Amino acid sequence: MRSGTLRHKIRIEVPVSVKQANSSVKTTWELYSSPWANLETLKGFERQVATTSWPAADVKITFRYIAGLLPTMRVVYNGRSYSILGIADDEERHRDIVLTTQTGVTIT
Repeated sequence: MRSGTLRHKIRIEVPVSVKQANSSVKTTWELYSSPWANLETLKGFERQVATTSWPAADVKITFRYIAGLLPTMRVVYNGRSYSILGIADDEERHRDIVLTTQTGVTIT
């Protein structure tokens, strides 16, 4: 992979459960890594629940190898949250990671 294609600074976040004062548990997100990446939209579509619909997309995200990635993590870029559907170590050489992700949720 050429470094010139890695032009998007992304955040990979891990969920952390925090116990509140009233004994409830809240999930927060903490930074795991912040690599430069290439984002490529594979397809766009509309999600619909009941009478509400919103745009979503399947996105392929490629970046340099980072150990320990899990599907429970998420990617954040430009105010959008990407759910990780698949993690592939390109050619099993520990050089590049290809994430198959899905978006549609905007972080405020």
